[in-house]
Amino acid sequence: MYHYVRGETPRPPSGYYHLDIGDFRAQLDYLRDEFTMLSEATFRRCLRGEQSPPTDGIVLTFDDGLADHHEWVLPELRERGLWGVFFVPTAPLVYGRRLPVQRIHSLVSEYPGPELLDALDEILEAADIDLLGDVRSMYEGRDTADSVRQFKHLLNRAVPDHSVSGVLDRLEGQFPAAQTDVSELYLSASQLRDLSEAGMTIGAHTVTHPVLSDLPTAAQRWEIRASRRQLSALLGEPVDLFAYPYGGAESYTDRTVELVSDAGFTGAFTTVDGDADATEFRETPLTLSRRDCANVEHGDATFSLP
Repeated sequence: MYHYVRGETPRPPSGYYHLDIGDFRAQLDYLRDEFTMLSEATFRRCLRGEQSPPTDGIVLTFDDGLADHHEWVLPELRERGLWGVFFVPTAPLVYGRRLPVQRIHSLVSEYPGPELLDALDEILEAADIDLLGDVRSMYEGRDTADSVRQFKHLLNRAVPDHSVSGVLDRLEGQFPAAQTDVSELYLSASQLRDLSEAGMTIGAHTVTHPVLSDLPTAAQRWEIRASRRQLSALLGEPVDLFAYPYGGAESYTDRTVELVSDAGFTGAFTTVDGDADATEFRETPLTLSRRDCANVEHGDATFSLP
């Protein structure tokens, strides 16, 4: 599982955690030499239950529909004849809107955590926004400053979904260096089609990248179904793979999985750490485990936070 993969670039969030392109190249070579890189055909056979995945099998997956994936990732996969699945949220493509998750990353990459947290507390108090209670942090155990973890937790879990964009607007008004254009962050429609025409598989990743478990059923259903419909229209072909935003066990429920199934997806990935073995493919193909690239040889993150 990969997110930001990049070389030297001023493109925000420039200082946020990413895999440097040199390390990505080294990791791809290591994986290719030490493991079995599955083709799409083999992966599909495993998903249909026609064969068991090899115990050393690898599938490369890339989340969030980032411009990085066209500029930096695609050339490296092409050079090595490798295949990958790219999970794309549709709001940037269809509505021209940045996602809250990258807006938060951009703020954190440009400004110190304590300043951001103080400003956020003031905004929430002035707006009299009632925070959601009893929501577990997704950032426990992360090697990040406490202020940054708390800032991200508040915006991703505690602030009600309908208030997040407005709060981020106010924060970016105070911290303007974090403002970015959608074209700097995300794949364009033509770049998305480039990936598909190069033999990569495009999967859905909702419309706005919310924590699905925090939404009522109707909103979850729309996020899941609309993302599939919109991507299928852009590509001119059906999309049948899905990845849960954030993807930890707290980010989706049994009802969410049912909605993914009802929408017509045949396979879906979480970010729960583990190997998607033959049992998972056979019994729970809509909650497949993944390994973060950071936990593999040459996967050390590069970052320079304030």
